[in-house]
Amino acid sequence: MNQTLYETAFDGATLGEMEEAFWRLLSENQWPVDMAALTEVVVELADNAVLHSGDGKGWCSVQRADQPVEQLTVVIADRGVGIPYRVNQVVNDKRLDDYQALLLAFQRRFSSTGDPHRGFGLNIVLEYTGGVPGSMFSLESGHAVYAARAGKGRVLSKGARPVRGVTTRLTVPLRHSGAAAVSPFD
Repeated sequence: MNQTLYETAFDGATLGEMEEAFWRLLSENQWPVDMAALTEVVVELADNAVLHSGDGKGWCSVQRADQPVEQLTVVIADRGVGIPYRVNQVVNDKRLDDYQALLLAFQRRFSSTGDPHRGFGLNIVLEYTGGVPGSMFSLESGHAVYAARAGKGRVLSKGARPVRGVTTRLTVPLRHSGAAAVSPFD
């Protein structure tokens, strides 16, 4: 059974409030997670939505499931221009398809802002999934889906129905019974 624990829309002005509410949710439930690392990952994804979406807005949902294993899923979404559009704005070959754009977006130090001090955020998410057994991450944008487990990811699909903007899902097991989190991609 899935239980929605928190939902909110956010923008640059309310991103700090979302971060505080997420931290409070983790603190109150005392789940066996690294609160600082998980909060850093969620804030990075939310910051990406604000910074790169084109409209500066995002949405966050936190859900807990207890079947087949207890797990927490954080969804961060925006309905902006999407990764393929942003990537094609900064590369020399502006004809990259959605698949190629997602692969490029996950390369360390690549940033659609052109800022040399950015381009680490998605890698922080991958490192997190690599350090938390059973965790998973997916990112959908355009016609492509990037899915990661154990710190390694790949583009799984070039679906027919495009996703507007970017939708990310981070799933973290709350019990370490040896069972892995359930992936929608299995």
